[in-house]
Amino acid sequence: MDGKTRGGKRLQKGVRHPWPMGWAVVLLVAVALVYTGVLFNMGRRMAQGAPQGGAQGPDGVLVVSVPPDVTLGLYEPEKRPGDVSPTPGPETWTEDDLVLLAQTIYAEADICLGDMKKAAVVWCVLNRLDAGRYGDSIREVVTAPHQFAWSEDRPVVQEYIELAEDVLERWAAEKAGQENVGRVLPAEYLFFEGDGWENHFTTTFPVGEAAGEWAWTLPDPYREG
Repeated sequence: MDGKTRGGKRLQKGVRHPWPMGWAVVLLVAVALVYTGVLFNMGRRMAQGAPQGGAQGPDGVLVVSVPPDVTLGLYEPEKRPGDVSPTPGPETWTEDDLVLLAQTIYAEADICLGDMKKAAVVWCVLNRLDAGRYGDSIREVVTAPHQFAWSEDRPVVQEYIELAEDVLERWAAEKAGQENVGRVLPAEYLFFEGDGWENHFTTTFPVGEAAGEWAWTLPDPYREG
C-alpha cells in the first residue's frame, strides 16, 4: 500500500485540508463590506454638510442650484484678465517711420519758412497712404521710385523728428473721430512740386498743368500767439 494506516484509516501524503482557503475568502468579503460601509457614511456626511441650495440627485450626485442673478463663466487660462492687452489706437507708427519722415522733410521742405509748410509734406505722405494707391506703409509711400526726394543719406534732424510725430498724432486723432486736429493740407492733395523756395500742392498731376493749387487757407497750428 502507498500510505500508512492509523486506527484503521489510511493517511495520504501531500493532501491538505481546504479550510484555511475558505477562511481567507470570508476575511476578504468582510473587509470589502467594512470599506463599503465607510464610504457610504462619508457620502452621507458630505451630503448633509452641503451648502444651502444644494440637493442630491437620484444618482447620488450633489446638485447645487445657482441664484438667477448669478452668471457663471468658463475659465480659460489663455484669456486671464491680467493677460488682456489694451486696445491699440487706430494708427501706430515706428521709429523708422519718424526717421523716414524727418529725412523727407529735410529733402523737400528744409528751405521752406514755417513749420506749417514743412508739415504739409508729411500730410501729403499720409494722404497718399490713406488713398491706398501709393503703398501700404509710410516706408512704401516715401521710398516709392521718383516720388519723394528721400534718400538714406539725408540728415535726421531732431526738430523734424518732433514735427513728424506731431503730425502723426494729429492724423491718428482725426482717424479716431476728433475734429479740427490742426490738419494743414486737405486729404485730396496728393501731389506737389517745388520751385526752390516753396512747394505747390495740387490734387492732380502734372502739377504745372493742374488747377486748384492749395492756397494755405487752413489755420496754422504752429503759429505762436
